[in-house]
Amino acid sequence: MSETLELEANDTCDTQEDTGNTDVDLMIPKTIKPPMIPPAILKMSPEPMYGNEYFEIAKSSVAGWGAFATRDLTKGDVILREIPLFVADTDKVFHEFYKLDGSAKKVALSLHSHRLIKGGTPQILATHSFAVAHYVSGLFPIAARFNHACDPINNVEYEFDQDNGVLTLMVREDVTAGTELKISYGNNLSPQDFSGQTIPVHKIIVFSQSSVIEQTYYEEWGHGKYAICGYDFDAVERLVDYLYTGNYKTIPSDSSEEQDKASELITHDNLMGLADEYSIPGLLQLSMEKGKAAVRDEPEIRALIECIPKVYKSVINPDSKIFNMMIESIRERIGSIPIDHNIRYILNFAMQEVPDFARGVAMSFVTQQPQNEDVDLDL
Repeated sequence: MSETLELEANDTCDTQEDTGNTDVDLMIPKTIKPPMIPPAILKMSPEPMYGNEYFEIAKSSVAGWGAFATRDLTKGDVILREIPLFVADTDKVFHEFYKLDGSAKKVALSLHSHRLIKGGTPQILATHSFAVAHYVSGLFPIAARFNHACDPINNVEYEFDQDNGVLTLMVREDVTAGTELKISYGNNLSPQDFSGQTIPVHKIIVFSQSSVIEQTYYEEWGHGKYAICGYDFDAVERLVDYLYTGNYKTIPSDSSEEQDKASELITHDNLMGLADEYSIPGLLQLSMEKGKAAVRDEPEIRALIECIPKVYKSVINPDSKIFNMMIESIRERIGSIPIDHNIRYILNFAMQEVPDFARGVAMSFVTQQPQNEDVDLDL
């Protein structure tokens, strides 16, 4: 009589007691392949295109460029490990940017700010920096191409590997090939402070004035809430005031404090940014009129120049309309009034703090020069 041996594949590896029987259960554990982890990459090309075995950067119907899954992805898949162009304390991001070499600066400046609008240096850094720790931000050119979606709409999450200095992007849910991958830049540590407060509004009031909000509400939200990211609560409250009354105030009605000039200018620029981003023509016209008046009605050139650093670092509007208004006004005043030693000192300080201001004033003078078609040079 021959002995038989049964082979049983089993997920467990429990030890069998020896009963003296000739039958033996041989346990064969399943082979588990370690998850594939992409290599860390530092992008040094300003071209937006990039792709790996998980996703590719391509044109997005949501906002300019975006990231799209090139295959079905599973929750937990690591799809990108990126080395930053730089990491810095939030209040020193701009200083670190100016330390970059020429090629790295081109990579940073190739990024776009909110939606389809090309931004200036401060807006690019503000809207594309990832919070890697409390009050610490990093700029990651590939990850920055992922469009933003607030939690819980985002299907990608990230964490910063402090030991290796890389940003790791992971899929937070199963995703089918072709799906756009979206990420929340903040991860509860964002350099911009999102308060999470809410304001009740009527859809008919909002949708009738912003087709962008109406469209994205049904595409991405549709559950009674709509998040406006990147703006503080006061700016959103003023937006709502405009939608209901056709106007907004720069100082809250319950505030007894006088608003300083820089804060007033920043308020108008924030409303210009909201109007641009959410396609509200009436608000754009009103905020531009208020902004121009605020710049024009400031009697002291010194006060206007002193506002430059604060406004430059705080504006959200990618076009920096208020910043350009200030440059034009300062250029006109420099050419028409005597400039004393104190004003020269303040002007020099502002230009050192904000090189874009110095360039803007210089270019403003150049563009205002009369163009002579025939120039005779007596050599």
